[in-house]
Amino acid sequence: MSLSGVVWRRAAAQRVVLAAAFATIMLATTALAMTSLYVQSVGESGLRRALTQAPLGDRTMEVRDSVDSAASLDDRDQQVRRAVGAAFAVVGAEVHASAVSSSYALPTRRGAEVTDLTVFVLRRLLAQGRLVAGRWPSESRDGIVAVAISQPAARARGLGAGDTLTVVNRSSDEPVEVRVSGVYEVSRPGDAFWLHDPLGVQGVQSGGEFTTYGPLVVPRATFVGRFSGDSTARWRVDPQLAGLGIGDLSALRSGVEALGGSDRAGTLADRVHELSDGVSVERTAPTSPAV
Repeated sequence: MSLSGVVWRRAAAQRVVLAAAFATIMLATTALAMTSLYVQSVGESGLRRALTQAPLGDRTMEVRDSVDSAASLDDRDQQVRRAVGAAFAVVGAEVHASAVSSSYALPTRRGAEVTDLTVFVLRRLLAQGRLVAGRWPSESRDGIVAVAISQPAARARGLGAGDTLTVVNRSSDEPVEVRVSGVYEVSRPGDAFWLHDPLGVQGVQSGGEFTTYGPLVVPRATFVGRFSGDSTARWRVDPQLAGLGIGDLSALRSGVEALGGSDRAGTLADRVHELSDGVSVERTAPTSPAV
């Protein structure tokens, strides 16, 4: 009898043992595959939870820059949006842009020192602000600047829709006549839109010998035409991290690093680096015992 025949006869006699061995191999292979999928699933859910449930300041970024003209404001806005789009291409990001003028003195008693200030702001208040009196400002043709003011600031200064006042630029002494066209309240103060903006939320901010009330929100054309010189632009970046997967983490890390010093507190970059390093360690660790 040939050797192959002997092998087949013995195999037939031990078919139960062979079947059990084959089943054990299949179960082990399936267990390894399922363990790998489980580890990846747990890792991704933990990753998303670590980012989406982190404090707001740890999962957003802020870009700030000084601008001195309408052209520089528009150019910088395009540059920032392109850079953010590239940095967060794997997840997407909302960008909330605003710009703040230099300080203006509010009216005081004759001969009194200036202690009360305000600022003009270019800001789109869509879901973040609700009009409670008057109307949203539009570009004025009579030389008077139409503004919307937050409800806390309006109450603190005794202002309402239709009131007028004159403010004076602290640097140039240029007077600006202002008309309050509307009063609004902040709808969602916990949004990324308002992060690091206590004046925007509270309406009153004290620091040292000065107290600032406002801000005075104006239309884009008004801000660009009258207040863009010596102003500060700000872009709050809110990445959409809920759909982030482990495979996206490396690209996200590279994108955050590309923005570099734009991160105000460095916390988002630090958090992404920590998670990326942690995932690398988990991938190199054994996921199941040897079979």
